[in-house]
Formats: sequence, C-alpha cells, structure tokens
Amino acid sequence: MTHGSPVNPQIIEVVDAVLLPLLSIMAGFTALHVFHLWNQCRQSFPGPGGFWKCIRGIYYERKPSVAIFVFTMALLARFSNFWHWRHLSNHDLPEDIFAANSEPIFLGATAVLIIAIVCWIRNVSPIPVPNWVWMLVIVLDVSWAVYMAH
Repeated sequence: MTHGSPVNPQIIEVVDAVLLPLLSIMAGFTALHVFHLWNQCRQSFPGPGGFWKCIRGIYYERKPSVAIFVFTMALLARFSNFWHWRHLSNHDLPEDIFAANSEPIFLGATAVLIIAIVCWIRNVSPIPVPNWVWMLVIVLDVSWAVYMAH
C-alpha cells in the first residue's frame, strides 16, 4: 500500500484554485437569491414583527433555497481552507492564523455541509420521511466515516 496522496499536491492546489472562483460566484449568487427572497418578504411584512415573520417564512417556504445557500457557503469555506493550507505547504510559506486553525475550520465546515446536504435532500425528496430518519442518516453517515478511518 502506498502512503501519501495519489495525486500530485501541486495539481490539487491548481484544481482547487480553479474551483474557488467558481464556488465564490455560486456562493454570491445563492446569497443574492436569499437576499432577494428576504427583500420580497420584508416588503410584504414591514415593521419589527415582519422580521420574525420573514425569518420563519423564508425558512419554511424556501427550505431548498436556504439549504443550497448554506451548502454553498460551507463548501466554499471547506475548499478555501483546504486550498489555503495546500498553498502554504506547497510553497513552504509560514503558517498563519487560518492554517493554524485549519482542522477546526475544516471539521466545522464539513459538519455544516453534512447538515445542509441532508436538509436539501429532505426538502426535495418526493418520499415523505419522518425527521428522525434524517437524524439517523447523519448518525449512520458519521459512524461509517469513523469506521472507515480505522
């Protein structure tokens, strides 16, 4: 069995560098979409009480949009973090605050990504499934990953 990456680290850095601007554009457009939904709702419900109506309304009526927004932001954070760490490593640059906190950033973004993916699947699934099943999916997914890590 070989150790290390089967792909040249510089190739990984370049490919991630190509994906980062595209993910940034996608994140920007998903943010604009959610912001547009917010503006539409606030025009319908102005005033202090409208804020909470819009928070609940957008979440309950536009769950797939919110899930894709969260998914995109988490994916962008995860890719950015990994690319940044690879870039510093490949070029023997000194570690900065982001690289020093790379593991918690990576794990946090991955946790948010898992939840966003499950939420998106849950909301677009044509098969009605109780919420506890989705919690079970997350637990089984994480359990499988921990098992595979051993």
